[in-house]
Amino acid sequence: MLLILYHYAFRSTIEQVTARIIMISIALVLAISIIANLYTWSRTLQALVFSQRRHLQRSISKLETLKSEGFIQTLKSEVNLMTEMVNYSIEITIKTLQ
Repeated sequence: MLLILYHYAFRSTIEQVTARIIMISIALVLAISIIANLYTWSRTLQALVFSQRRHLQRSISKLETLKSEGFIQTLKSEVNLMTEMVNYSIEITIKTLQ
């Protein structure tokens, strides 16, 4: 009788330990995924909060001299950024639809 009670008590302890291990593993995976995507989320929030015009003006103001070449280079980098964002959203949409 004592052996049966010990068996059930030990089994519940094993289940608790297993549950804790699973919870810790899930928490670690979530934390790693959040940390890995912080840069992407910050860029997305920045794009939502600040207008493209403001972002472009900030990039231009960082140039030492405002030459037409510097303006065109800055504009080109902004266009490339927007193109990458659109391509990424198209890829996600296609993957979602499949």
